[in-house]
Amino acid sequence: QLQTGQPDRLTVIYRWATHDSRALESAMHALLDEHHHRGEWFAITPEQALRAYTAATGDHAVWARVERWVRRPVGPAASDPPPG
Repeated sequence: QLQTGQPDRLTVIYRWATHDSRALESAMHALLDEHHHRGEWFAITPEQALRAYTAATGDHAVWARVERWVRRPVGPAASDPPPG
């Protein structure tokens, strides 16, 4: 169902559960606004999505959980606060 309306082939690299999906979606939209493409789509890399998720939730452990699914090693940006 995600593929609908998207001409490029989609690959889900990670999905997460949240107790407040509306708040998380609003925060992610605000953090990624400059990359908005159209509708619910954003022109971003997996790393940008993960940085926005980390900023919105404070969940720095997500980096370790997704490394095997992305094409190149990822990690927090040098400007990201350390985990903990």
